[in-house]
Amino acid sequence: GVTAALAAAAYAGIPLTDRRVASTLALVTAHEDPTKDSSSIAWDALAKIETLVFYMGVENLPRVAERLIAAGRTGETPAAVIESVTTPHQRTIVATLATIAAEASAADVRPPALIVVGEAVRMRERIEWREKLPLSGQTVMVTRPPEQSAKLVGALVELGAAVIEAPTVEIHPPEDSAPLDAALGRLGEFDWVVLTSPNAVAHLLERMHSLGLDARALGSVKIAAVGAGTAAALRERFLTPDLVPEQFTTEALGRALVAAPGVEGKRLLLPRADRASELLGGILREGGAIVEEVTAYRTVRPTALPDAAIDALHRREVDWITFTSASTVENFLSLVEGREIDLSAVKFAAIGPVTGDALRAASMTPTVVADPHTIDGLVEAIGAHEG
Repeated sequence: GVTAALAAAAYAGIPLTDRRVASTLALVTAHEDPTKDSSSIAWDALAKIETLVFYMGVENLPRVAERLIAAGRTGETPAAVIESVTTPHQRTIVATLATIAAEASAADVRPPALIVVGEAVRMRERIEWREKLPLSGQTVMVTRPPEQSAKLVGALVELGAAVIEAPTVEIHPPEDSAPLDAALGRLGEFDWVVLTSPNAVAHLLERMHSLGLDARALGSVKIAAVGAGTAAALRERFLTPDLVPEQFTTEALGRALVAAPGVEGKRLLLPRADRASELLGGILREGGAIVEEVTAYRTVRPTALPDAAIDALHRREVDWITFTSASTVENFLSLVEGREIDLSAVKFAAIGPVTGDALRAASMTPTVVADPHTIDGLVEAIGAHEG
């Protein structure tokens, strides 16, 4: 229900009315029917109105400016053209009524765009905000699975980015759930359940539910979570982790568990992805723990990236690519192999040091590595680099 004139002006930082400079406002369609015998626009009357907004006027901008000046509006009157308003590609060209047509042409302004004429345009210098967002005009590719990307996508959009979703990982249940089911049937035998991702939380508890178990089956079992995201996934299900390391990596989780009182000789259940690193299990065993690792879910590489993602990469429209695990790096490279895509100008963002190392191993130096190693930390790192 918000008309385009109000939305465009608000996003460009131009108040259409202001008690000091603009008490009157007119909204005008600048693209009239070409079959009409004469213009129905009262240019003499319009020239006396303080703020004018013209719809669909890019092609007719020279004529609009000429008619207003001929009707008595000074050529020094501020004017603006706002292109692709509210989108990540929004931009605003500011000039005078006498020069706005030439400035817009030089900038190759294309529809959809709105024209604003009047002294109120000067206030943009103080009020402008949308185009000052740190990621305004930037295109960011997100490689997370679609069911997990909403938070990252939303945060990037809030910083002004255009986001292309290009999932490089699909999450599936294990091909054989028998080992996981057997471990869940013996939950009372374990001292700790160690969870290394929100996926592990979701699939563990979903499998428990399918077996007729609920949170009471955990009994006195303690829970360790690798980081804030995994801890949040537990709390959403009314479970509070007993241990979260200060640094959100699997190595830090292993060290923290080994340092915890009484872990030596204790039984730890580690439900993980099918292709998880052996580092965590190795650290725990070296610390004297008895570790049982079971596959809680599988990470599968999609058959291809979306066409829109490939096209954007070919056109070199992608400024950033975010990676949230080593597998997203490996799968992305496999999915673009042989497509002659130039990544030399692309910036890479890694959620943590392990993902950063995976990028370096592929000769893709990370531009930023998040710290803390969370989605919020990843977005903050990108924003800080561009801000």
